Amino acid sequence: MRYELSHDTIARQVYAKASAESQTRRKIEKYLADKRSMYEERGALLTQDDLEYIAPYLHAINIGDGERALVEESRTAIEKAERKRRRRLRWTIAVLAVSGFVALVAAILAWDNAEWADAQRLAALSKERHQADDVAALLLAAVALQKYPTSQAAEDAALLALQNPPRRKATLRGHRGAVSSVAYRADGAVLASAGLDGTVLRWDPRFGTPIGGPLEGHDGQVHGVAFSPDLAVLASAGDDAIRLWDVNSGTPIGDP
Repeated sequence: MRYELSHDTIARQVYAKASAESQTRRKIEKYLADKRSMYEERGALLTQDDLEYIAPYLHAINIGDGERALVEESRTAIEKAERKRRRRLRWTIAVLAVSGFVALVAAILAWDNAEWADAQRLAALSKERHQADDVAALLLAAVALQKYPTSQAAEDAALLALQNPPRRKATLRGHRGAVSSVAYRADGAVLASAGLDGTVLRWDPRFGTPIGGPLEGHDGQVHGVAFSPDLAVLASAGDDAIRLWDVNSGTPIGDP
């Protein structure tokens, strides 16, 4: 008796499962039949979601040639659309890459033009100071050549300055140790020096005299100095940080 009940239970489970699968197959078959009707009426192909929905049952359902043709045509259309999308994506990436390259070239050209303009200005200043201050004239020409080595104006200014070799006009003393770097302001009116004693000094190159007191604030040695293009700011690089100074007042600008 116990065996018969167990057998009946298994039979009912098998039947229920078979019945559910049969119902699902009929549901998919009807679904495809309806989709075929829509295709015939409006030319609507199956979507990717439709194909994913019916895929697990295609091997087990009974459908006609029309439905199978619809499935194949839909697959082909989706694959074609995907290939087109990928081509468009590759083309978009290529266009963006070219645009980025063009922007980079434009930036390089702008920087190159700016360097050339600075060299021209420095060369003109060098020629103006040729008679009055031969040292400043030579230094200005040297900076112009450093900025744009192929500048004809900078080369001419350097040759002109070298016609009268500079003579030592003064010895500038003020650092308590070795001097690591010097820089002329672009107009030739101010010379800055960096010392291993941790200070920065400003000088009037015409008279060899200091301008104001030492610029102090670095914690350690100072290794380089440079002026801003607008002549108003002096930058100093030390062991601890880069500091900015107001050229005229000698006061620090902002935090290091």
